[in-house]
Amino acid sequence: MTKFFFITSMILLTAAANAQDFKIGEKVYVGGGLGFNINNQVTSFSISPYAAYKLTDKLSSGLRFTYQYTRFQFSDDRITAYGFGPFVRYQIAGPLFGWAEYEYLRFDVRNPTLTTETATQSFNSVFVGGGLSQPLGRTAGLNFMVLYNVTYGDGVNQPYNSPIVVRAGIDVGF
Repeated sequence: MTKFFFITSMILLTAAANAQDFKIGEKVYVGGGLGFNINNQVTSFSISPYAAYKLTDKLSSGLRFTYQYTRFQFSDDRITAYGFGPFVRYQIAGPLFGWAEYEYLRFDVRNPTLTTETATQSFNSVFVGGGLSQPLGRTAGLNFMVLYNVTYGDGVNQPYNSPIVVRAGIDVGF
């Protein structure tokens, strides 16, 4: 894991060093997604921002962060998840793009009625897939992705209930 953090840091530092000669939108873009759910059993919120550097006109690499908070009304359980993941995106043709991503997620689960301690568990996932980007003006786009978690296995002890993950979000500057 230490090697992974070192390699990711070196890639991001190299991109930042090369980023001195351009304006944001020429080589750097940002994006992400928001989620919110409230009903009589669960309240949840999530945010997943990312920033990326365009290596070529079609290939970019970046880092995505994730924060999720879930509270269950019937038991007062609380789950906080946070993580990050480097990704690569390749613009195939027109609005169609490919996506590959490594994701690290850490879950902190707290049930105040049973204990004062918080249980912690970490997960590693590798996603591959693609999506479509619909332009919203000159420098923004609405994205829709379908990804497959190649490390899903039998689904036991996973942060996702399926190996298929669907995401939607917005890019600015791509």
